[in-house]
This record gives sequence, C-alpha cells and structure tokens, in this order.
Amino acid sequence: AGEEEHGRRGSSRQRRGWVARVRGSSARAGAMSSQRPTEKIKVRSKDPESLEDEDEEPKHPEQPPVDDDEDKDAPGLSEEDQLLKETLETAVTRLTDSKSSSSVREAAVDTLAKEIRSATSSMTSVPKPLKFLRPFYDDLKAFYHDLKASAFKRSVADVLSVLGMTMAEEGSRECLHFKLEGNPAELGVWGHEFIRALSGEISQEYVARTTATPPEATKDLIVLVDVIVPFQMKHNSEIEAVDLLLEVNELDKLLDYVDQANYERVCLYLLRFGEYLIAL
Repeated sequence: AGEEEHGRRGSSRQRRGWVARVRGSSARAGAMSSQRPTEKIKVRSKDPESLEDEDEEPKHPEQPPVDDDEDKDAPGLSEEDQLLKETLETAVTRLTDSKSSSSVREAAVDTLAKEIRSATSSMTSVPKPLKFLRPFYDDLKAFYHDLKASAFKRSVADVLSVLGMTMAEEGSRECLHFKLEGNPAELGVWGHEFIRALSGEISQEYVARTTATPPEATKDLIVLVDVIVPFQMKHNSEIEAVDLLLEVNELDKLLDYVDQANYERVCLYLLRFGEYLIAL
C-alpha cells in the first residue's frame, strides 16, 4: 500500500511539471509572436465596379453656352452721343473729301474745333469727341500733310495737336509738333489738360535740342512757354508754371507774372525746391 501511494504521488508530480512546461512554452511563444514584425494588408475601400472608372478623366459640370449676342442687349450710345458721333464723322468726311469746296472744308474744321473745345474745357476723362475721332486720326494726318501752307492748314494743325494728346505714339511729341505748325497764340481755349500735356512735350523737346550735337535752337519753344506761363499763373497752376520755366532755363521771367495774389505760393514752392537741390 505504501509503494502504491508513493507511485501515485510521483505520477502526480510528473503531470504538474508537464503542465508547467506547457504553460511556459505557451507564454514564450506569445511573447515571441508579439515581438515579430507585422505587415499591413491593403484592402480596397471601393467596389471593383467603381475602380474601373478611376482611369477616366473627371467630368466637369457642363458650362452654360456662351451667347455670342450678349453685347446686343448692352446699352448703346445715347441719342445725344449718337448725334455727336454722326456730326464728327460727317465733318471728317467733308474735310477730307477731295470734292469738297474750300468753304465746306473750313466749316468742317470749325465744327471739329468747336466740339473738341467744348469737351476739353473741363476734362475729367477722355472726352467723347476724342474717342469718336480716334479711328480718323491717321486719315486726318495724311490729309494735313498734303495741304499747302495757309491759315486753313494751321487750323487743321490745331485740331491734330489736341487729338495727338491722346492718340499719338508715345515719344513722338506730335501734340507739340502740330501746335508748332498751328496757331501758337491759341492754347488756353483747348483746356488745362492740353496745356499740361503740351508743357510736358516742350520740356522733352527742349532737352533733346539742347543736348544734340550741335545744339539746336529753342526759340519756337520759348514762344509757346511765353503763352503757357501767364495762363497757368492766372488759373492757380503756379507750381506747373515754375516747373516749366525751370525746365527751359527761363526762371527770370517768373517776376513778370508774380503778383499779390500768388507770390506766397510761388515763394514757398521755390524755397522747397531750393531745399531739395541742397539735399541732392
């Protein structure tokens, strides 16, 4: 009986050792599996049917068709503007028509001058006569160059000088060129913007002539300056007058136009200008 009991105890100890070894190996296997690198498996998030359309170009929403007649509903010229446009076009036609008599041509250039003067007297934007006459600028220049020297040709030059203010190529100084061939005494009637544009071209022409080899005469430019400066001094443009005299080296003439109403502004500007020169 004692030996049998001893045998049962030994087999029990063997079972417990076997179970412990199995548990240990399972634990080690779990630890090792947790240390092994894992790899993500890619899974499609779309159905196969939707994947077939991935290579196709994206479809953009249809745009509304462009209406070629969109501008047809845009408001056109007013009756007044249409009448002005027709008046100017008729004047150009009569002026450039070789069959027109001298009286008809003179009346035509007077019409152009009248309409331009009335529009440029107080100019905040490009006047409508200048807009309507833009397509005829080259034709008018060609007509002008075929004319013989006369008072009529000078009148046409006056009109072309104003048109050149906005239509001439940059750097051509056609505004000044036509005014030199026109009536130099009639400047202020064309408005402040014309005077300003003409002054700028006088300054450019003066520099070009005095720096040429040999230097060229500037007497005809000074004739225009002598008309422009009094106009500017009388219309509260003293600074522009001083600038023009400085640019053509005629500042001494300023004394002829300074009076009790403008001397303070003139002196103040000259003082500031002197400080600027010293700073240079």
